[in-house]
This record gives sequence, C-alpha cells and structure tokens, in this order.
Amino acid sequence: MNIEKGRVLYAGSCGNSYCHGSEGKGGGGPKLLNKGFRATYLRRVISEGVNGSAMPAFKTRFSAEEITQLVAYLLSLSADGDQPLAAFAPPPAAPPQGDFAAAHGNGGAAATNSPTFVLSTPATPSNFTVDLRGDAANGRELFFESAVVGTCRSCHTVNGVGGKVASDLTKLRALPPRDILQSLLAPQNSKEDKYGLLSVTMKDGTTYTGVKRDEGEQDLRLFDTSSLPPISRTLLKSEIAKTEKKSGTACPGNYAEKYSLKQLLDLIAFFKTEDLRKPAAVSLREIF
Repeated sequence: MNIEKGRVLYAGSCGNSYCHGSEGKGGGGPKLLNKGFRATYLRRVISEGVNGSAMPAFKTRFSAEEITQLVAYLLSLSADGDQPLAAFAPPPAAPPQGDFAAAHGNGGAAATNSPTFVLSTPATPSNFTVDLRGDAANGRELFFESAVVGTCRSCHTVNGVGGKVASDLTKLRALPPRDILQSLLAPQNSKEDKYGLLSVTMKDGTTYTGVKRDEGEQDLRLFDTSSLPPISRTLLKSEIAKTEKKSGTACPGNYAEKYSLKQLLDLIAFFKTEDLRKPAAVSLREIF
C-alpha cells in the first residue's frame, strides 16, 4: 500500500524528465533506480532538500506519512529495497550534514564528517536534450497568458506589470537560473513573511484565507486566495474573532506538472531578461 501511494506521489512531483525521471531512471536529476539507498538517508533528502542544488525540501509540502510512502517506493526501485517499514527512522531534528552531499551523488554511501554540500553532476540519458534553451518571448506569453485563469500575472509583477498580491518577481533576474527553477518548483520554501498566508475567522464562523493587503484602525484588507484570481476583501475588525498565520504559500506547487521542461526554461529566460530585444540565453545545462 505504501509503495503504490509513494509511486503516485513520485510521478506527480519527481518523475519528470527534468527531475529524476520515470521510475527513477534519471533525467536532469540523478538516477534513483538500483541505488541501494538507506531509508534514513532518503527521508532526510526528501524532507530537507539539498542546498546548492535544484532539489527542494518537501517537508512543508508532504506529510510525514506521505514522505514514508515516497521512501517505501524509492526503496522498491532497488534490488535490496524491500526493507521492512521498521527501517524508517523518524525525521531528524536538524538538517543532515556530512553524508548529505556524498550520498546525493553516490546512492547514500558512507557519511563523512564534512558539513559541505556538493552538487553532483548527474549522468545524462542518451535521449535527453542537453542543448534545450529557453525562449524569453515564450516565457512572457506563459506569464501573462490572459486566456488561462490563475497564471503568474494574477498575483505577481514583473517589470512593473502584473498583480500586486504577491512578491515582485523582477528580483529573480539577479538569481542563477538554478535558483529560479527551485523557486518555481518549491514556492513553499519562500521566506517572505510579508506574503505569508493569513487565516481570518469571523464571529459568524466564516473563515477567509489569503494574503494580507493592509489594515486600518477599523478594518483589515485581505487578498482571498481561495480562488483565482484572488478577491480583495475588506473585513471589519469588530466582526473578526481571530487571525492566524498559516504555513505554506498561496502559490500553487504544481508547476512541475503544469509546465513542460521547455516551458520552465522559457519562464526562467523571461525572468532573466530585462529587455526582450536582448533576451537572456538560458540552457538546460545551467539548471542541472
């Protein structure tokens, strides 16, 4: 049961050609098939991610049970991956250190005492298009696509154009392409408290969840993100029972499923471009 549920989670979040590939056969990310991973290592990498790489932390996206299911599936991909569930250790209190970098490149081999994180260069399958490049003009069309409800422009601004609900993504231009990719695939890892989720419960029991816009002496204004595009609501403080900060983000976390590898490269190229007459060149090699 755990293995099958883990297979479904993996397919939706990790099985893309630019991540670990179908059934762990490898893609832009390392091959996971027949690696003989340790269960404790897998749990740590899935939970905490790998600093300096495109591997995000999933501890805020998946529950402990879902991470266990993912670990069970990944163990099943190896010849010796039939470890009993007793082998699953609870999540660590602190991020892994020494064995993290080594294991990510060699299948969870012996740990070292060094806290240094090193991104290994994954083997590239013969059918993987390493010369794929992003097109900034196409990325702009994806960002501002008016025919689709809930595109990035509903909430975000780039170069002064777009929504004011969430952060201005113009600042992404200063980041390396790999970091931009990680911010797209794991928006829940953002540390911008200004755009964090706020839950507001009214005295009549109604609850609104969204991003705080501003507030006055008598009211609080909220971008309700329960539907897209977000709705601006003005709530009287005299009618509010409580407010509570929520974990996570209003930004969808399904861009790995929604966009193809080429589309993600197009978006990254757009974010890196200041003037479309001089588009930035972003290749697949720059993000893996």
